[in-house]
Amino acid sequence: MMGKRAKKKDGVAAVGDKPFVYVQLRTFCHATEDLTMVETALANAAGFDLDDDEELKRFRRSLTATRSSGHFNNPIEILEVEMRRSREMRRFWDRLFAEDTVARRLLREADERLDGDLVFWFRVDKQEAAMGDVELSRGEDVVHVRAKVATYPKDREVALRFLEGFLGEAVGEETSPATA
Repeated sequence: MMGKRAKKKDGVAAVGDKPFVYVQLRTFCHATEDLTMVETALANAAGFDLDDDEELKRFRRSLTATRSSGHFNNPIEILEVEMRRSREMRRFWDRLFAEDTVARRLLREADERLDGDLVFWFRVDKQEAAMGDVELSRGEDVVHVRAKVATYPKDREVALRFLEGFLGEAVGEETSPATA
């Protein structure tokens, strides 16, 4: 990565000022669902303020829709938003951590949610997001979230320590999940 320096905090290297390379949200709109409501759920989960015209434009520009079909040829829209700018990602995390219970749960489960490619996975309840609330879910009717942790060199243990520190800060702790 030319031009970007790894910054160390407590022995953990993060690339530049961005703790994440990207945050990607994906959801599905089935034929029985209202596309506008599903888009609203995705926008709310991503932290966009749809009452603000500029935010609405930014959301529309970042939204990708792909048509697909289900097992019985039922139409499905796959909706995605990917954020790579620090400001967008910060807005997403601020929205997600409005309730510290979300950050606490993610902190406890960080190890099982971080894969070998340093992607942090979790799901947000799509129905709650459509109503303006962001809650974690293990169900099926969800917005899938993937956040790629930025560490150099690529090392899962380093990424996990960084992630635990990031989530710990969100809940006002400087602890590991074992003490959370």
